[in-house]
Amino acid sequence: MSAPLLPEDERRLVAGLIRRDERTFSELVRRFEGPVYAVALRMLNRRDEALDISQEVFVAIWRAGASFRAEARLSTWIHRIVINQCRNRLKHLSRRRDGSHDPLDEELSGGLGVPLSGEVPGPEANAQGNEAERFLRMALASLDPDHREVVILRELEGLEYDEIAAITGAKLGTVKSRLSRAREALESAYRAFVEGKRNSR
Repeated sequence: MSAPLLPEDERRLVAGLIRRDERTFSELVRRFEGPVYAVALRMLNRRDEALDISQEVFVAIWRAGASFRAEARLSTWIHRIVINQCRNRLKHLSRRRDGSHDPLDEELSGGLGVPLSGEVPGPEANAQGNEAERFLRMALASLDPDHREVVILRELEGLEYDEIAAITGAKLGTVKSRLSRAREALESAYRAFVEGKRNSR
């Protein structure tokens, strides 16, 4: 398989990483710190853990940057590091049986194809939308990690199927199958949520 043609801005960042240029690395952090944190937060559903993972990801990027061989896009490589770090942290948290998490204010439901607070005017609609977002965060966290990661990468990060396969190490057909099952689980949970809201009126 031939190496992908990197966009010009990624080629410049890669060149800086290879020569261990600190200014280039700072630029890379500014560019990717938002996406890295967002993926970690969605995977772990805990702000403190997401912040720790974000720091660990950039440490790993700095350490491994000189050996980057452009076998994938830089953004794909960084997503792979984030996902692997999150997988390891989830295993650690599972062993500790630590299911606690802090309240989240970030909107994590964009792109899932369900109502968001800003789509319908009026304070009552906004309150209902915020409640739906909180429910969707819980529904996303309830998915198996391998299903959660493909939903995050596809629906929330907007990545293509082949990129997701490269990031997760799964075959393309497996990615599509996991995504289909994850979507069904989220849609079923959301329908139950809406029905429950109707019955509680």
